[in-house]
Amino acid sequence: MAPNRRLKQARELRGWSQAKVAEEIGTDATTVSRWERGVFSPTPYFRERLCKLFGKNAEELGLLESAYALPEGEQSRAFFQSSTAVPSFQASGAWPKEEVYAGNIVVPMPPSWAKRTDTFSYIMHSAAHDQQAHMLWGDAYVRALHGQRAEAQRLGEASLSAFEQVGHLNAAAIREWLNQRDLTSPPSSTAEAPTAPLPILPDQHQKPDRRLLHGKGTGIVLILVLIAALVFAGFSFAQVYQTATASSRATKAAAQANSLAELMSDLTPTPVLPSSSPSTPALTLRAKIDPDRLTSRNCFPDSLGYRCDLHLWLFVSGHQGPFTWQISSASTLALAHSPLQGNGTSGSWTQITVYIQPEREGQQLIFTFFFASYTSTAAVVWEG
Repeated sequence: MAPNRRLKQARELRGWSQAKVAEEIGTDATTVSRWERGVFSPTPYFRERLCKLFGKNAEELGLLESAYALPEGEQSRAFFQSSTAVPSFQASGAWPKEEVYAGNIVVPMPPSWAKRTDTFSYIMHSAAHDQQAHMLWGDAYVRALHGQRAEAQRLGEASLSAFEQVGHLNAAAIREWLNQRDLTSPPSSTAEAPTAPLPILPDQHQKPDRRLLHGKGTGIVLILVLIAALVFAGFSFAQVYQTATASSRATKAAAQANSLAELMSDLTPTPVLPSSSPSTPALTLRAKIDPDRLTSRNCFPDSLGYRCDLHLWLFVSGHQGPFTWQISSASTLALAHSPLQGNGTSGSWTQITVYIQPEREGQQLIFTFFFASYTSTAAVVWEG
């Protein structure tokens, strides 16, 4: 990892703490510390806030350099620097259309398991790849809200391509999002290609377990003992069979006599009541929204109010399938350019972005989830 010394120096020259910088741009001190240590790179939104705070451009603050230093050489460094090609949303609430064209949108390079140097570098490369793909879709979502369909389609297709290259489940969700907004592109053959199994590292080969061999030997001995017992029991089987046959004949004759007596004494048949079919067990629905409490710290100030990212989750007992959600009319929290309904799959997270205009603390967003004929509700509270 390569620490961002320029960002740290700009902060220390002003005598500010990491908490002070975090408070000025609307984040937390832990995130600022990760930026300075090179663990993560700021998103386009926070890059703009940092440049405005320190009065410098992104290059002077070291924000255009790679946040990681993987040993894969120039290929990894070029991949992590490709995040700067994603267009940013300006503080004024307007998207500069001239920034978006086919050459500016860079599809993140997927991690290569075969070319990895170690497992750690592969996992870090994979996490960064997914983050870049999410950022592309986030920009496409806001572009679509502002009516910039061409830009939203290019950004959405770039995010879709990135997820399809690694077989990510989000590829199906983004394709559905594109279809719902008539931003459809022909399906990629990459999504249908089977994922190759991960090869085993040389140090992952294991020797045969001696306990398994020992268990096989014990099983053979038990089989031989069982065969011997069956052979020994065969000699006395004939005598036992004769005795059992005689006893069975006597029991059968007595049973026939009893049945004839019962038939003669009971001439009126007893009506047979139809058996009631077992009732179908009711499904259990449990809805969850993360975060369920919104503040000015976990939402970003915007010209439309506050931009908040929410993750919706629906658990259905014993079932997994599509569900729909909608924001109830009983919600007290005002929205602007936000989706009021959508779809999801039970057992998987569904991410949405809402723009709220709070007036006071305690206001709520009420979500209603529909699965077949069952419903469940969950609420999000604005705490200021």
